[in-house]
Amino acid sequence: MTRKGFEKVRTGCITCKARKVKCDEEKPRCSRCIASHRVCGGYRTPPVVSFSWNDLLQVRPSTIPSSTSSSNQLRDLDFFRCIIAPALSGPLGNLFWAHHVCQLTIQEPATRYAVLAISSLYERFDPFSYDCSFSDKHRVAICYYNKAMRHVASSTHLSVDTTLIVSILFVCIEFLRGNTIAAIEHCRHGLRILGSMKQISPNISAIMRHLYIFPFFFAAALPGFPLIQAPMSVGYHIIDLLQATEALDCLMARVVKLLRTFDPFRLGIADTAEIPPSLFLTQHELDRELDTWRAGLSEFERNLDSNDQSQAHLRILKVRWHVCKAWLQMSSHQDEMFCDRFRDQFERIVDLAREEATSKMLVKTERAKVFSFEMGLSPLLHFVVLKCRFLKIRLEAWCLLRTVGCARESLWDSNEMYGIGKRIIEREHGVELSPSFVTRILEDTRIDYTLPSDDQRIRDSFVEEGTETYVDLDGSRVNRRKIFFFVCSDDQNELRRVQDWIYLPERS
Repeated sequence: MTRKGFEKVRTGCITCKARKVKCDEEKPRCSRCIASHRVCGGYRTPPVVSFSWNDLLQVRPSTIPSSTSSSNQLRDLDFFRCIIAPALSGPLGNLFWAHHVCQLTIQEPATRYAVLAISSLYERFDPFSYDCSFSDKHRVAICYYNKAMRHVASSTHLSVDTTLIVSILFVCIEFLRGNTIAAIEHCRHGLRILGSMKQISPNISAIMRHLYIFPFFFAAALPGFPLIQAPMSVGYHIIDLLQATEALDCLMARVVKLLRTFDPFRLGIADTAEIPPSLFLTQHELDRELDTWRAGLSEFERNLDSNDQSQAHLRILKVRWHVCKAWLQMSSHQDEMFCDRFRDQFERIVDLAREEATSKMLVKTERAKVFSFEMGLSPLLHFVVLKCRFLKIRLEAWCLLRTVGCARESLWDSNEMYGIGKRIIEREHGVELSPSFVTRILEDTRIDYTLPSDDQRIRDSFVEEGTETYVDLDGSRVNRRKIFFFVCSDDQNELRRVQDWIYLPERS
């Protein structure tokens, strides 16, 4: 008769693993080592985020070591409630962070440990630390993170609503860590849960619809990615800013998906003659819906009791709308000169960002500038920097990029966007962006710099992971990343890849 086997355990103590015997995983020392009078070597910290959603469906013995005392936990929970939740709520004041999350933190251990991980990562977030590898300062956060996932795995009472909220918290953790793949996977799981729910809080629904946008920016392909249904009455009659935002988020997601579908044709990978007519029909339909949404916002704005908070939110919505309109029309055109048609939109985007920068100067919110769960103005200004050929407009957008936004907005890193924009402007215009040159261009209205030709334009770019320290000729140490630019080849029919470097800003 075949002997009954045991599930292989890879998480035992160091001594039992070395002896290749089964460990009972008692803490702090295992019983097998004690019984055999051996020194128990303890337990290694599990690899960073070592549990996938498939792993979480299987209950296993706990392997997470104790992290901090309860007094530290209470302090971190209070830090989340007083500092982080208001900062993540955005200009509209979405109640998700301050109400849903804080309330569930008291009731559910998985939520509590996820919040503790966010609190630890947020407080220690350093926008000028370009080493994304696991470090000691994140060890406590990772222990909390793994504990949260272990509770999801072992709990038999988690409701669907709670699981969805926890998956959003896991996305937030990965945003803070800069882990694109894991963030997309947690988002995918959350969208699947959302699709199975018949009723959901408007605040949670708004969060998920906004989350639906970012994977299409950061993933080359998303096979089998869940679809999300548009809310009823998309932008036809706007009753509040939450509804206006949710409707525009759905439109923006559809625009970005269409942009990615057009990419092979726009970049010359596929023959433009083979573009399916259905894509142009979708493009026309989206353009019509965006105009309808804008008309609805104008009507709503006329009856709105204006205040600083609502004006800040309206500025973000208007900038998103302008960018969506430009994205939509540019998506089907290979000729970079086509972007010149949107000069008025580029100028309006910069004007709105300048208004936002002025309003932020009046209120000091230094902590809120560190991290934003949602996409703010920085990625939208980055679009202007990449696509606008008019030097003064793109330079002002480039300067505002780090002023009006957070150091990181979801997965968008303002320092990296700043470095990319700087190098692209320098290559396309044949200049060096010294502080004196930038000041002269922005202040002298008589200067009309030569526009880069279509051959000089950069069609796309790709930044390699990892940062290296470079020593200048004067001995200064700077951080840089390798980037590849895609530019027109000599025969104009194909793109060629050119290697370059972007230099990341240092702490001032």
